[in-house]
Amino acid sequence: MNRVCGSVGDTTHGIELNKKVFKLVSWYDNEWGYSCRTVDPLTALEGCRRG
Repeated sequence: MNRVCGSVGDTTHGIELNKKVFKLVSWYDNEWGYSCRTVDPLTALEGCRRG
């Protein structure tokens, strides 16, 4: 997939179990998406250090 998001929601597989409960399905790219998400906190920390 090679998407930078952490996961992609699959709207074709989600179902309503009752009026208050839904089953959602999400797919993720275990390597690329995770790598992109681990950069987020590092970037935030860098911004805090610079003030």
